[in-house]
Amino acid sequence: MSGLPGVCGWHSGSMVKANKSLKTRQALRAHFEEEQQKLRDRKKKLNSLLSLIDQRENLNEKIGHASRAVIDLGEPKELVRELIGVSQRDFNDMLKTAKESSPGDDESHTGNDKRQYNDEAASATDNAGGDGADENSGQ
Repeated sequence: MSGLPGVCGWHSGSMVKANKSLKTRQALRAHFEEEQQKLRDRKKKLNSLLSLIDQRENLNEKIGHASRAVIDLGEPKELVRELIGVSQRDFNDMLKTAKESSPGDDESHTGNDKRQYNDEAASATDNAGGDGADENSGQ
């Protein structure tokens, strides 16, 4: 009977080792899942940022077109720039972009692009953690 406790002791030791190994694997899986979630969140936030930047570029072009039209109607350039609230350099860039892009191109996509940009803005705001309530505050 003296052999049985040794067998039980050995068997018990391997079970403890197996449980420890299982717990280690579970902890490692949990760590990897956490890291993957962080990467997914990062990707989502970056895509939201890129979408908003694309929208800003489109809006800057439209602001440039509208500004050019107002200036052409006789409003002082400096007054229009102050209304928009951008630096002189940024304002000149907007006007230059508006001048370089043809008005015909802007008119041809307005309907579908506007809906697409609004959808992207809502999606980007949601993904960025916004509630959408202040969506128009920057405009």
